[in-house]
Amino acid sequence: MQIKIISCETLKEYMQRDDCILLDLREKADYEQGHLPGAVYADWETLEQNIDAILEQQEKEIRAIVLYCDRGNISLIVARDLVRKGYPAISVGGGFMRCGRTLAGLTI
Repeated sequence: MQIKIISCETLKEYMQRDDCILLDLREKADYEQGHLPGAVYADWETLEQNIDAILEQQEKEIRAIVLYCDRGNISLIVARDLVRKGYPAISVGGGFMRCGRTLAGLTI
């Protein structure tokens, strides 16, 4: 099993897709201070139990679940767990610290 890890450039491409959901796995307070456009907050500790409900709330077919956290470690672990269960999960390499701030329009 191989987990797909994407770069900042590839993240930009995924953000333009209609069949993708972007999940922010950081702390709720961090999400509220700034997040990627279109990102949905998700508690990473309960995501496996809640992923179906999150996907059902979308009004589109989801072919890619793009996960990001602060530095990329948690999103990689969560992506691995979701892929094992058959979900099309992808992790953003380096997380919000590497590319999210710029893409979210926040100053570094």
